[in-house]
Amino acid sequence: MYEVTPNQAKRDFYKIIKMVNEKSMPIEVKGKTEDESVVIMSAKYYKAIQEKLHSVDAEIQAKK
Repeated sequence: MYEVTPNQAKRDFYKIIKMVNEKSMPIEVKGKTEDESVVIMSAKYYKAIQEKLHSVDAEIQAKK
């Protein structure tokens, strides 16, 4: 995963959005600690993850 600092993310925010969407690649904004870090991903990628998690959860619930 590509990493940037918070200052880089602030400076190049729109460029990062474009890169994330064009390459379907999340980017981590690396803070001093994990609690201060975030991941920027496309809405399409996020929705796909949510759908997969929902599907897996439904399978688990069906087996109970």
